[in-house]
Amino acid sequence: MMHKTSKNQVWGVSVTTALLLMWGGCIFSPTEATEPIPTTINVSSTLLYLGIGESVSIEAVVLDENRLPIEDAPLNWSSSEPEIVSVNNQGVLTVHSFGRADITVKSGASEATVVVIVSKDRAALVAIYNALGGPAWENSANWASSFPISAWHGVTVSPDDRVTELNLWGNGLSGVLPAALGDLDELRILDLGGNSITGNIPGAVGQLRNLEEFRIAHANLSGEIPASLGNFPKLRILALGMNDLSGSIPSSLGNLVNLEGLWLYENALSGEIPGSVGRLENLVDLSLSSNRITGSIPSELGNMSSLRFISLQNNGLSGQIPPELGNLAVLEELRLSNNQLSGSIPPELGGLGNLDLLYLNHNIRLTGALPFELTQLTMLRSLDLIGTGLCAPTHPDFRAWLEMVRGLRFSNTLGGVVFCSGN
Repeated sequence: MMHKTSKNQVWGVSVTTALLLMWGGCIFSPTEATEPIPTTINVSSTLLYLGIGESVSIEAVVLDENRLPIEDAPLNWSSSEPEIVSVNNQGVLTVHSFGRADITVKSGASEATVVVIVSKDRAALVAIYNALGGPAWENSANWASSFPISAWHGVTVSPDDRVTELNLWGNGLSGVLPAALGDLDELRILDLGGNSITGNIPGAVGQLRNLEEFRIAHANLSGEIPASLGNFPKLRILALGMNDLSGSIPSSLGNLVNLEGLWLYENALSGEIPGSVGRLENLVDLSLSSNRITGSIPSELGNMSSLRFISLQNNGLSGQIPPELGNLAVLEELRLSNNQLSGSIPPELGGLGNLDLLYLNHNIRLTGALPFELTQLTMLRSLDLIGTGLCAPTHPDFRAWLEMVRGLRFSNTLGGVVFCSGN
């Protein structure tokens, strides 16, 4: 049976159907999925300090425009200097040689860069750490880690990340100094004293041409002092006291024209004091005490116009006290006790107007009357002449001068001052 429909009904149905279809397209039709667009790449580190042979994995997270991570985003890794640092498709870096490399990771139009610095300074520090028992140090903060070497305990660097100071005094170091120490060629201050460092001073330290202070005192070093230590044109301090160093003092130390302190006391050094030390016109403190040094005191010491302290006691020095020592106008302390010096006291010592201390005790071969010129030493506060054959003039002015010396030790078996007979 057929039903008739009016034109209005047909139009209404058509409009309704069209609207439903249109609404259905807007509301119920599924939209097409769009791929997220990479806008940012975050990496786990933007700056790395590594050593040769090390491998490090870099994590990279790709973010879209909403700062949401994009899962399984494709990554493309590359190195500006693959011969220095290479990188594989998983972001694993491998270090091959010294230098700098920029590692770039890309995803779409976005990229990030990781700067990798491979310095021989870091490699040298790691070698020192391994050779001198690093894990057992009292303070090993950040050593042999990926932290910048400027953050390692005791390390100071220049603006371009070169090591300029290494100070690990009394830090529990033990072992033998590695030759890699010589690779720190921008080093200016080295202090490894107060540790249990054994063995020889490696000849490679001669490469440290910028060194200003070399301090490894109160350790257990043995062997001879390398002649290469004379190659430091900027050296101001050489402190190797209280070790077990043997052999002679290298004449090359006379090349250290900027040296201010030479401290080699309490070792087992032998031979004579080289006359070349007389070229050290800037030397302030010379301490060679408690060794096995023989021979005479070089007259060249009188050329060292800056000397304020001379300590040569407890050796086997012989011969006379050189009168040239009287040229040392700023000298404050002269310690020559416990040697085998002989002869009389040179009157030229009366020219030491700043002398505060004079120790000549236990040189039994020193004989004769003290020169009257000593009364010019108005600054003298300590004088030790025990164990010598010296005597004091009986002149009233000399007696008065002796009374001014507060730290006088000059007595015979009865405890009094030994005056010369017939004077």
